[in-house]
Amino acid sequence: MQVIFEVTDHFILKTLQIPVNVPTLDEIIISKNKFPFKLKNFDIYCAHAELEGINYLEDFRSLIEINLNNNCSFLPLGKIDFNFKIQSQSINEKKILGRTGCISKVKYE
Repeated sequence: MQVIFEVTDHFILKTLQIPVNVPTLDEIIISKNKFPFKLKNFDIYCAHAELEGINYLEDFRSLIEINLNNNCSFLPLGKIDFNFKIQSQSINEKKILGRTGCISKVKYE
């Protein structure tokens, strides 16, 4: 996993980018997949306050409960010890089917 600060139009954005490896709730809703679901070790799930915290709060609580009972742990970003230098990296944005907005892909130079 590569944690980065995005560089766009020659400016370094200060929002930390952490790649996720499971779909976000908006992607699950669009694809009509099952939510909540069981996570595997080291899955990175991105919760959005405007979805999970409001309209889907009970589903989000179920996601937490199911996975706590499955011996998963949850860690807020503020509790992660980034004991390494975080790189700044240029990105490419692109649209993919079934995804709202754009995805970002690190541009290796």
